[in-house]
Amino acid sequence: MKINLRRNTYMLSAGAIGLVLVFMALGCAKPLEYSITMGNPNGLQSGDRVIMNDVAIGAVAAVELESPSEVVVKIHLDKQYSGFLKTSAVFTWEDDNDIADRRCLVCKNCDEMSPVAEPGYIFKGSNLL
Repeated sequence: MKINLRRNTYMLSAGAIGLVLVFMALGCAKPLEYSITMGNPNGLQSGDRVIMNDVAIGAVAAVELESPSEVVVKIHLDKQYSGFLKTSAVFTWEDDNDIADRRCLVCKNCDEMSPVAEPGYIFKGSNLL
């Protein structure tokens, strides 16, 4: 049996490049991002945890001033929690009991029958607890 080293090397290289591209694509997938508009974020900052039913499901990605009286809090949810937020979700903030000197954003679905909030959904300030 004759082994074609050049052909095998090309095939291994192509396979390795393909795997690298797949892992890069998976790692670069868009996060599940949502926005919440509110009047006062009460000390929330980037990196604070997003909590649902006492489980961390994501993190605050950014807190941005939208206007003199309105702030937009952007959150990223972990991929395994896709579909967990409903359009009826309400939010509040509190001290994070697990991380000293940090706040957390607590979310609760008010109506489990309401539609799923798709990534990009904007929760208006009236949804605050």
